[in-house]
Amino acid sequence: MATQRYISTSFWDDEWVQTLDPSEKLLYLYYMTNPLTNIAGVYKISVRRISFDTGFTYDTISHIMQKFEQAGKVHRAGEYIIIPSWPKHQRYGQRAAIRLGIISILKSLEPEIFDELKACGYKFDTSCIDDPPTIPPPSPPRPRYSDSDLDTDTDIDLDSDSAARGLSELVDKLASNKKFT
Repeated sequence: MATQRYISTSFWDDEWVQTLDPSEKLLYLYYMTNPLTNIAGVYKISVRRISFDTGFTYDTISHIMQKFEQAGKVHRAGEYIIIPSWPKHQRYGQRAAIRLGIISILKSLEPEIFDELKACGYKFDTSCIDDPPTIPPPSPPRPRYSDSDLDTDTDIDLDSDSAARGLSELVDKLASNKKFT
């Protein structure tokens, strides 16, 4: 199922939008509605993809992007697009699921991109994220044996090992036809 992005009709009443020419309006709408957008307004997309989807040349995209960055409307960080005001339009204060979705995306970002959020005036309180995102350390290897006894630890067997040892000795004696002592 496709993700839905809704644009309020008040978009067209925005004073800044009214100053844009048609190609700038298209590109701005594209940044908000393309298939790679997400609830946080921070996503990775190549200029090649933007060019393919919109039909604009690399030069046109670069020229318009400079205008958007100067106005503080869209920020480019490497291959990432950041729409600084995107979260404030998502009603994250009213819906916990939206807030959690934004936090989840922000936690998954590379540290350099996370730093760019603050630099470009991103409209979401990132202090709720404990630390800037880092690559988690690998989990320790799991032991290759299983602890089949009934106690809850994995290294000291107190309940059935002596019985198992006795059973093993009994089996060995039976196999060698020795008498029991």
